[in-house]
Amino acid sequence: MPEIGVAGSAPLAWVILLAITLFGLSGLVHVRAMMFVMTRTKRAPFMQPGRLLFALYSLATAHIVEAGLYALGFSVGELMGIGGFEQ
Repeated sequence: MPEIGVAGSAPLAWVILLAITLFGLSGLVHVRAMMFVMTRTKRAPFMQPGRLLFALYSLATAHIVEAGLYALGFSVGELMGIGGFEQ
């Protein structure tokens, strides 16, 4: 009797696991960056240009790290054979 299932379901499970992992790691980086900025600025309003620039550059750095995580995830996906940067 043939096995019933979705064609390619094993790779799909890996894709979902990788996506959930990357999303979670990205969220952790984002939350930690927000906590860092709020702690360093003592939750004061960003009326002083120095505080605003500190917050902007800190959060921009966090976004670059998050993009790097996704790039790493795409590379891992390509190594696993479940997809990557090439079409």
